[in-house]
Amino acid sequence: MSRQLALPVTLRDDAGFENFHAAPTSVAGQALALLRDQFPPGSLVCLWGGPGTGKSHLARASCRHYAQALYLPLGALRDCAPDEVLADLDNLNLLALDELDAVAGRGDWELALFSLHNRLLERGGRLLVTARMPPRELALRLPDLRSRLVAGYGFGLPDHDDGQCLEILRFRAARLGLLLGPDAGRYLLHRAPRDLASLMDCLDRLDHAALAHQRQLTMPFIKQVFGW
Repeated sequence: MSRQLALPVTLRDDAGFENFHAAPTSVAGQALALLRDQFPPGSLVCLWGGPGTGKSHLARASCRHYAQALYLPLGALRDCAPDEVLADLDNLNLLALDELDAVAGRGDWELALFSLHNRLLERGGRLLVTARMPPRELALRLPDLRSRLVAGYGFGLPDHDDGQCLEILRFRAARLGLLLGPDAGRYLLHRAPRDLASLMDCLDRLDHAALAHQRQLTMPFIKQVFGW
């Protein structure tokens, strides 16, 4: 058996299905339900969408949900040798490959991914892949890899408007035990970077500050924490 590369990959503590806010009938809600409850062994799921649409969160949450699962952020690993990164993963219950775009067009990566896809699914494993665009539009050079990705379950996650971002902020704040009122939430939304990852980082910072100072999330307190 080949030696697997030691990978410095960790999962965020808040990456769980219970922390993912989506209406059950929305595309994101349908993707969550399949990944959590209906992901058949020996199958593949593709998620695509812009930054902040929840692809990485769902990938990490899936790895927390299933035993013998591994999350690989391909954007951080693209300069590594694919045969080392993907060695000895055939027996996983679930493999989540985030940011497939990062290695699309790389012949060595595409061949290694195609081979792993076949071995993993033949043994009943699950493969979850994320990208910024659907498989048909990725700059892939290997037609067989594209056809496998197209044949899997696919979900295009839409961008969030301001109202949805505010709902997500307030939902995540409530999960932290914080009350984020609509006015304070809109203030944070309009002053912080607009991508959800940055907004969640701001919320984490507010959580620590509120605990340290025993304060509520009011607009004056938010201004004080960030110096706005």
